[in-house]
Amino acid sequence: MFRICRKISKNRETDIINRRLIKAVTFIPANIAEGYGGHHRKGFVKYLEIARGSTTETDYWTYLLYDEEYIRKDEYDDVVKDCRELVLMTDSMVNKIKGRVKTKTVRSESKAVKNEE
Repeated sequence: MFRICRKISKNRETDIINRRLIKAVTFIPANIAEGYGGHHRKGFVKYLEIARGSTTETDYWTYLLYDEEYIRKDEYDDVVKDCRELVLMTDSMVNKIKGRVKTKTVRSESKAVKNEE
């Protein structure tokens, strides 16, 4: 992404898009790392969802660059492919974590009911 941003001709319009694009791109791994490094499951899910949002935002800003003919179709297609892959990965992780949280909660409630009996 940085390579694409560096090669785009500089003007007020592209400077704004580039700044937002770089912010979105760098937020993806930053949120995954922050969520993984310092939060339990529910907190991690929140950060994964933010990373997913940054991924779709990256797709959007890249589309604008393509639509305004600042980047080639093959460059745009590569970014879209990567974004779709990231969305699938973050969705999969969220679903697995949420499944574990629900399972753990149900098991905890089952144990509590058995102890009351």
